[in-house]
Amino acid sequence: MPPESYMTGRTETAEGTIDLRAYLQVFRNQKKAIALCVLGMVALASLYSFTRTPSYSSKATILVRPVGVSQTELGSQPLADLVSLDTEKEIASSTEVEAAAARVLRTDPQAIQKHTSVAFPTESTILEITYSDTDPEQAAAGAKAVAEEYLNYKRDAAEAEVSSLRENVTEQLKLLVDELSDAGSSEARDDALLEIRIAIDEFIQTGASLNTNPGQLLGAPVAPAQPSSPNHKLNIAAGLFLGLFLGIGVAFLRERTDERARTREDLEEAFAAPVLAIVPRTPGWGDKRAARLITVADPQSPSSEAYRSLRTAVLAMSARQGVKTVLVTSALAGEGKSTTAANLAVSLASTGKRVVLVSADLRRPRLHQFFGLPNSRGLSDILTADDETIRIGPRDTGIENLWVFVSGPIPERPAELLQSRRMQDFIDECRKVSDITIIDGPPMLAVADCLAIAPYVDGIVLVADSQTTPRGAIAQSRLELDRIGATVLGAVLNNFDPSKAPSSYGYQSYEMYEQPSDVKPPPGGNGSGGFGPPAKPPRSGRGARPKRR
Repeated sequence: MPPESYMTGRTETAEGTIDLRAYLQVFRNQKKAIALCVLGMVALASLYSFTRTPSYSSKATILVRPVGVSQTELGSQPLADLVSLDTEKEIASSTEVEAAAARVLRTDPQAIQKHTSVAFPTESTILEITYSDTDPEQAAAGAKAVAEEYLNYKRDAAEAEVSSLRENVTEQLKLLVDELSDAGSSEARDDALLEIRIAIDEFIQTGASLNTNPGQLLGAPVAPAQPSSPNHKLNIAAGLFLGLFLGIGVAFLRERTDERARTREDLEEAFAAPVLAIVPRTPGWGDKRAARLITVADPQSPSSEAYRSLRTAVLAMSARQGVKTVLVTSALAGEGKSTTAANLAVSLASTGKRVVLVSADLRRPRLHQFFGLPNSRGLSDILTADDETIRIGPRDTGIENLWVFVSGPIPERPAELLQSRRMQDFIDECRKVSDITIIDGPPMLAVADCLAIAPYVDGIVLVADSQTTPRGAIAQSRLELDRIGATVLGAVLNNFDPSKAPSSYGYQSYEMYEQPSDVKPPPGGNGSGGFGPPAKPPRSGRGARPKRR
């Protein structure tokens, strides 16, 4: 039974440890998706950046001094210990300062708040007020206005504090003078005079010496020549980073949700059978509907070498297990089973084996197209016609040791014909007259026809397309074959892309052998759609179907 874990991830080894090569392979497999995400995000970032209105920023720098402290403290303690820049930042951003700056700029305080930012460098007593605007001159004016109003606000607050202290001392002196006037004795007058002197000394030591200078503006803000935003380089770099991050996420998501059997391990895991051959994609042959015999057209190609590997496996099974009839099928339509059957038959015939190739796909036959044969009469006639009314034999292909039974007209009930006793007798007769018979069967899951033929053959080879076949469909095919007790020989991974294989596979470079091909190109046509007369015709049956036992 095929394992049920065909949906497991590909980035963990059998021991559960992370395989870095598997991650790198994900990036290789999904490089197009990653590139699209990166290009898309860079394009969006560029569009956003270049369509924004340029904004100019001007900065006013203020050297902050603490107010409300005596000159003695200013000279004896570090300024950083006497001033809190967090507090100064809040004051510079306060509604009072913004309202005053708005009156100077003749705008509303909300606009000042929107365009102004306040910051300070660490370990300093510098306050930086930045004003942004679409007009560089307005940006400089705004920074200057906010900075000056901040200084004015601090200065007014300090002077108000000194004024309040002065008023308190004046009121105290007035009371002391009144006490002096009312004093009756000289001793009382001396006490009042002493208190007046003490009050005056306290005012001189505190209020008169308090600092009311909040700081100074270090140079007037200037109108910037270049806009501060948008920052095209930063925006594009951010788009690049986000695109790369998104692309990697999409790559792993697609990898986790991709059910295709793209590697040997995927196919072996889903089908629970060995992979007998891996047929690489043929460059320039992008039309998978075209019927081409690459073993004839390009016998030294990597694909032809793959079919020879499949031939070796089939011959080994034939020698060890007595396999003489092989059904080639697939889980779904369009996965290359007919191409595999035709090229396998050509490769087997090149070894001197007498090979019969049967087109048993009675719904969508294609096998005759590979050899340029007409499909007017064939297997469907053998399974339906009377022995006495029609005589049908195999067609010659022009390839030595290879003969073909085409499918013939499409019948009304293909499944019943393929499951009939006549079909079993036909396969038995083919087994007698050939060394090995290759049957191109219908897809497994599309129709029930393939399951009708499976019990009559010695073994089954499943073809899967690495670019399209879901692993679930392969696993379901194996379940169906096991349910009827069919003999599974193995699988073929078709249309494989070597560029997406892990480096450990060794698919990146196929060696081209220098020896002559073991398959000679067929001679010219014989007028009936074939490639010429066969060198050694088989002992075919005498009528509509092979002779029954």
